[in-house]
Amino acid sequence: MKFKKLVAFLIVFLGFLMPSFAQYEINTEVGSDRIAHLTAYIPNATTVELVGLGGSYGLYNLRVAFKDDGKGFWTASTPALESGFHYYGLYVNGIQTVNPNEKVLYYGGNMWNNGIEVPGDYDFYDLKDVPHGVVCSQYYKYLKQVRHCMVYLPPGYHVNTSESYPVLYLQHGNGEGEYSWFMQGKANLILDNLLAEKKIDPMIVVCENGMNTDYTSLLVNGLMPFIEQKFRVKTQKEFRAVAGLSMGGNQTVTAAVNQIDYFNYMASFSSDVTTSFNSSLNNSVELFWLGWGRDDEWVSDINAFEMQLNNRKVNHVTTIYDGAHQWIVWRKCLYDYCQLIFKPYTYENPFVTSVEHGRVQDSHFDVFPTRFTGSLFLKTNLNELQKNGLFVLSDISGKTIHQYRGAITNAESKINDCLVNCLPGVYFLKGQCSDYSKVVKLIK
Repeated sequence: MKFKKLVAFLIVFLGFLMPSFAQYEINTEVGSDRIAHLTAYIPNATTVELVGLGGSYGLYNLRVAFKDDGKGFWTASTPALESGFHYYGLYVNGIQTVNPNEKVLYYGGNMWNNGIEVPGDYDFYDLKDVPHGVVCSQYYKYLKQVRHCMVYLPPGYHVNTSESYPVLYLQHGNGEGEYSWFMQGKANLILDNLLAEKKIDPMIVVCENGMNTDYTSLLVNGLMPFIEQKFRVKTQKEFRAVAGLSMGGNQTVTAAVNQIDYFNYMASFSSDVTTSFNSSLNNSVELFWLGWGRDDEWVSDINAFEMQLNNRKVNHVTTIYDGAHQWIVWRKCLYDYCQLIFKPYTYENPFVTSVEHGRVQDSHFDVFPTRFTGSLFLKTNLNELQKNGLFVLSDISGKTIHQYRGAITNAESKINDCLVNCLPGVYFLKGQCSDYSKVVKLIK
């Protein structure tokens, strides 16, 4: 009898506790208005504040104070956010930490942080009802160190045991790690969806931690031998590709250029590359691909890097996207780049072609960033526009603010000087020559 009473008491007691425990596991909710609503259970806190971590759009530099309900629950809502992934953290009593109620943490900024996924206008990285590959964790030894990598195996890898696959070595950015492309970047879902749509052939994707390493040596002498021994990958040069974002783009392209006999495809997402280039590279690789967001805060460095390639007549193809230094851009980069690798590629002349998801964009005149914060850069591949173009800056009403005819480099300086003294608002810049004209929208 005593035992039955004890059981009944525990059932009632746990019944009271369960609703409270359930409230501690709360996921961030993002509505169709792209406003994120956050909750954190932090009893005894005196102040809680959301802080944006990284990314030129969305949560970058955003600070939002949480409100306390008096029972330990703190709530906050953000402004409308740009679509894609954004890091965030909390300041609790002035000390940076994470939201303890979020189930998933993301490694970025050299630490584990919270993140918000904001729905957008794209579905190529959504979880769909298609066959899915497997992402597996692998440990190996290199130079007496235990190393760790993440490997994507395409659907059917464990069924078609006689088939071997091409391999893409894919790198993260500064402060991130080998998990990032699958957690923040959704690389496995991008590949799954491309395969289901028959836009690519099956491939293996490998991500390692490139922080504080000689990545070229690690890749060629450690990671590649391990992958080629452990998995069924094709080992000929034409079946190897590399790509990386930001810091990782510098690492992977440097590795490919310095070990040119190993790789046939290379890509840099939102990064400049510090290694040397010359036109002999044209006969050594099938494709050299660049991609970035037009409002990237590092756009001047990236542009200078591409101009170096143009001046040295190095074949490459460039894709410029709406966006900045953020994961939504890098997801688009991966989506487009994967459709071009492990097959022949023919360059158009001149070097630059801009394509976003199959829609050919006018690349003869471009301005970036389009969000003016002190300086912008003008770019063209038209000789007449470069040497003697007409450049007209106007406000939203159509009134001409400044007009200049001459070299694009001089126009760039004059437009910058003019915009510095303009009020915040929307402006339009037109680049024009005898048989060409294009208008670009600017925001200050």
